[in-house]
Amino acid sequence: MKKLFLYILPFLLLNSLAWAKTENTYYSDYLGQCSQSDIKHYSLKNESLQGKEYNEVDIFESTQLDVDCLAEKFVHHHLENKSRPGGFVKRELLKGPELQRKYFDAIIQKKETVNLANNAVVFERIEITSLFSEVCVEGCYLSREAILINKGRYWYVRGSNDYGLEAEFVNQDTILIKNSNSTHVRNYVFNVNTKDFTWMQNGKIEFKKDHYIVRQQKSYFSGGGAYWFDSKRSYEDGRIIDFIDPPDDGTFPQVHCKSWKVNAELFKDDTEDFRQALIRKKIFCVGAM
Repeated sequence: MKKLFLYILPFLLLNSLAWAKTENTYYSDYLGQCSQSDIKHYSLKNESLQGKEYNEVDIFESTQLDVDCLAEKFVHHHLENKSRPGGFVKRELLKGPELQRKYFDAIIQKKETVNLANNAVVFERIEITSLFSEVCVEGCYLSREAILINKGRYWYVRGSNDYGLEAEFVNQDTILIKNSNSTHVRNYVFNVNTKDFTWMQNGKIEFKKDHYIVRQQKSYFSGGGAYWFDSKRSYEDGRIIDFIDPPDDGTFPQVHCKSWKVNAELFKDDTEDFRQALIRKKIFCVGAM
């Protein structure tokens, strides 16, 4: 794992790209009008291939969120901007209160109460339509973001992704954030007490008692071309304990998995231990052939 630099940004002191200033100001404004206390804003920064800094994840924290109030704010925003929450609202067919109700119903996608580890942590999780981010697959619609509520405190989480974001508590101090992209899932954890972000491996993460498993982690051969692998990792430092083969249950539809012999030179940019462990695997998953 590696720590990324954390910016703690109050509402009136945003220090980011122009687009982030504009978008995050809307979020801070709407959340502030529907919360009991001031909004605190935490951002995880990253750098694009072109060398430009952007916000990988934004978290807004406060207390006593009025969810209906926030939904109304989002409805008003979408009506003014003629956007498409949920991807199904047909403005030309609806008017007045009927149109407003359709938008309101589209804002809150899902609400559930989650009991974690025999009620050690009980939190409310809300899937909410983004103000700005879109998913475009045979048409475009606004993607999903997340609100977590625990003992009156809440965390609104949004991110930079292709297919929306999910968030959940994994213990009383830690939120796991999952940014869904076209070929992989990016994972991060956020400590609600220290306000630290930690970047975890991409892929699907399964938490176990004394280790965690990363499935479908994406990497690249030194000569080009992507491959995916599953591994067991240490909580202490994120190191690979062992490589494991992917389940043969159709959960890897976007790639081609088969038994094949791997040349160690393909992995010359990685450590010797990594190369030797990886080439002992029985199954590899590579780009569709």
